[in-house]
Formats: sequence, C-alpha cells, structure tokens
Amino acid sequence: MQNRVAFFNNNLVGNFDKLITQPIYLDNELSNPYLSFDVSYSLTSDSIEDALLVEVSQDCGTTFSDTIYFKSGKFLSTDIQNNSSNSSYNTFRKEFVSLKKFLGKRINISFLTRSKGGNNIFLDNINLSNRSLEDFNPLVFEIFPNPSSGIFNLYFEDFSIENFDLSIFDISGKLILDKNYSFTNGISRMVSLNLSSLSKGIYLLKVNANNNSVVKRLIISD
Repeated sequence: MQNRVAFFNNNLVGNFDKLITQPIYLDNELSNPYLSFDVSYSLTSDSIEDALLVEVSQDCGTTFSDTIYFKSGKFLSTDIQNNSSNSSYNTFRKEFVSLKKFLGKRINISFLTRSKGGNNIFLDNINLSNRSLEDFNPLVFEIFPNPSSGIFNLYFEDFSIENFDLSIFDISGKLILDKNYSFTNGISRMVSLNLSSLSKGIYLLKVNANNNSVVKRLIISD
C-alpha cells in the first residue's frame, strides 16, 4: 500500500526547510489540546546534528516566536541502530506536544528543519486532538534510555518550563543528587545525567517545577 509523507532533504548543510499549517483556532471549550505527528529520521553520525523544530505563530504566520518542540541528532533519530546511510523513511515515532497555552487563539504551526548534511526527515499523520480524559501536567517528560549503564537523558514536553529542581534518591531514601536546572528560550528542554559512578540498581528521580512534582524510576544496569 502506498503512503504519502512530507520529507525534508538535508543534503545541503545549513539549509532550512519549513512546512506551515493553515490557521487553526483553538476553542476555549477544549480542555487539553495536543498536536501529534509521526517522525522518521536515521542518524548518520553523532557529529551531524540535523534538527526538527515545531514553532507557533500568533500573528497569521508573520513571526514564529514560540518553540514548542525541538529535537536533533541522536535524540531525533528513530533508527535504533543509528549511523545509517539510509535516507528514506524507516521507523516512525509518534510525538505529542501540548497546545494548552494557546487556548482561545488562532495559530499557525511551523515544522522547521535545520540541515547539517545528514539524512532526510520524514513527517506523517499530523493531527490535532483534545485529550479530555487526561489532566494537563507541565512536567510530562521522557527518560531514555532507561534502563541504562548510567547515562540518562530527560526530555521535557512543555517549553514553558524555565527552571526545575531535580533530586535523585536510592531505594532506602538517601539523597544522591539535588540540583537546579534552568533553560533559555529557543533551546531543547533536554537534560543529560551521568550517573555511571553509582552502583547498579533502582533509583528514584523527582522533579519539582511550577508547584508540580513527578517521581519516576531510574534503573542502572550493567
């Protein structure tokens, strides 16, 4: 069965490509609107940081000043083997991005790619949905890989988060790490943790921000 997808050609270093939606009005009656899309990208080299950004315009597409998604390089890659020369689509990953901060506004959404000379980026199934059965939580984040040998990456969904406190405890409740992190506008909400000095086992990671807190498990394996 044939399938049509949008793709961005990254052969030209320094090139930017953009796909812009028609105007979208987010009615105030929506409780928890989300943008979803499927992305496929195969990393050719750890040194090539091709990137995908999703930005929002509130002035009919004149300016796109709100970045709501940013991933590049190995964090963007959907190819579990990576370092592939394959420039065609392979495995897709579905991404979800909150649009709650734009309720009651008419917006345009831009999918912007930044080329560093690597593989194509493919997009499919771009949709808007209202996740009415879920409570919006600005502290939704991914941890990958998990388990790992001690290197963990945290990716935060909500770009309105400017700073947060991170604590790590062992299973006895002993505090291992307590640190504050801050972000600046326009960069990925990504944090890398190097816990390779800790013994293998299960640890608890707690994040506090904007009067919210989330606790997740970290597993350090061989």
